[in-house]
Amino acid sequence: MWKPPGMMCSSQGTPPSLSPAQDPYSDARRRYADDVLSFNPWHALAAHRPLGSIMRSRRTAYPRSSDFRHRLNGIDHHEPSSIDELPA
Repeated sequence: MWKPPGMMCSSQGTPPSLSPAQDPYSDARRRYADDVLSFNPWHALAAHRPLGSIMRSRRTAYPRSSDFRHRLNGIDHHEPSSIDELPA
């Protein structure tokens, strides 16, 4: 049975294993989310991808907007492949 982080993992009376505390609103995470990450609805499962002609036209607009913002901020485009790449 799945146990959320911080709960006891066994019935042996061993102390619970806790995940380290995270600050989701730290300056480093805010800057990373604002300056590095890009929203693109086509980064999803094929079954969840947008439909319709308006969304098809946006398919070219999203990457262009992202490229402009990254150039303006002087930051390279980066897609994280793991949660470990997010700042603490």
